[in-house]
Order: sequence, then structure tokens, then C-alpha cells
Amino acid sequence: MEVVRRVAKARALAAGASLQTAGELELIVSELATNILRHTVGGEVVVSSGPCEGKACISVVATDFGPGIPDLVEAFSAGFSTGGGLGQGFSVIRRLADTFDVETGPGGTRIAVQKCTN
Repeated sequence: MEVVRRVAKARALAAGASLQTAGELELIVSELATNILRHTVGGEVVVSSGPCEGKACISVVATDFGPGIPDLVEAFSAGFSTGGGLGQGFSVIRRLADTFDVETGPGGTRIAVQKCTN
């Protein structure tokens, strides 16, 4: 998990992000990777950079092979947790990301976020 966090932060800084934005991206990646480790049987987090609507953006796609999220509204509510944590992960990701997309069902979940650097 530490490697993907460092990659995300390095890409953000290389794209011209502030330290705050790079730190926010690092937190997003950490939450996504932690969810994969806690709740699934495997998955990956892919970090890439590129332009998005005239801005430099970092894209993060987390894909897992778990059971899916049965109730998205509940899962994204602050304080809800199925893994004994604080239940803040998804709400933090949604608040910090510039774009947020979820696809889920039996066999896995794909969460795609973007964080613009400027």
C-alpha cells in the first residue's frame, strides 16, 4: 500500500499539484487500498496522470474482486463501517476527489476518482 501512496503523491507533485493536493490524493489512495485489503479477495489500484478538461489531473482506479457493495447509500454515509473502522473512508474520498464514480456488483467493485492539480 505504501508504494501506491508514494506513486500517487509523486505523480501529483510532478503534475504541479500543491503539497496539500498531493496529500489529499495520498489519502484517497490510502483509503481505496485499505478497503481492498480489508474487504476483498484481491484487487489493484492504478494511478495515472493526464489532462482533463484543460487541467492536469491524477486518475485513480481501484478495482477489486470482492462481493460488491450491497447498499451504496449506506456505504457512503459517514460513520458506516462493515470492517470495524471509523466509517469515514468513502465520505472522505467523495469530499476530496474532483470526480467520483462507482460500479459495483457480485464479483467486484470499481471506483474511479480524479483529483485535479490546478
